[in-house]
Amino acid sequence: MDNVFRKYWTDAEEARLFRTIRSRSSPAARRDAAWLLLLVKTGFRIGEFSRFTRADAIAALKQRWLFVPGEIRKQPAKGQALDHQVPVTQPVEAALKDLLRIGELAGYKDPEGPLVVSREGNALAIRSYQARIKYWCREAGVRDGSPHYARHTRAMRIYRNSKSADPLGVVQAALGQKDRKSTAVYAGVTKEDLERELTELDGGGRVRKKDLRKAFDERGQA
Repeated sequence: MDNVFRKYWTDAEEARLFRTIRSRSSPAARRDAAWLLLLVKTGFRIGEFSRFTRADAIAALKQRWLFVPGEIRKQPAKGQALDHQVPVTQPVEAALKDLLRIGELAGYKDPEGPLVVSREGNALAIRSYQARIKYWCREAGVRDGSPHYARHTRAMRIYRNSKSADPLGVVQAALGQKDRKSTAVYAGVTKEDLERELTELDGGGRVRKKDLRKAFDERGQA
């Protein structure tokens, strides 16, 4: 759980990140806002997401489901990856339409071409997604981020807000996870829970693990 505990965005961090990106008017910023929204609202792994084509987006808008064939998904330790699909909710629809429009304005209309296009006209590389997120996190004053933060963020939002009798089951279905054990990591204590409970207990102040680590190391050097 410790890995997931650190690697997702809180509501405030996510809002600040999108507010910063949307405050810029460049084509790259508009593109980044669209694909990051799509990642946050679907929880797709970047490996599968980076292979989406314009045709995939067009089909999703018609069918109201965004389909991911098992052939392009991460292979589990045992067996084959299953096909996966997510509903085209309002934010997903908006992001898909934005990406299609952005591509058209840049002259990319081939249905089999990539949905997210680099300045060179190729599919945006995974390392470029990683670099762009890190850039926007720095600009927004958000501590850190990566494409996988978006997946963890999606899972956390669903689990914390689900009205289902089986919220973990909803998370598992939303992320397309084959093994329930992989989903169970989201059921632990969150950063928000820890800070709220300890702040209420102690009457103020923030509790940061990195500060505790720093203080511990400094004691050892004294």
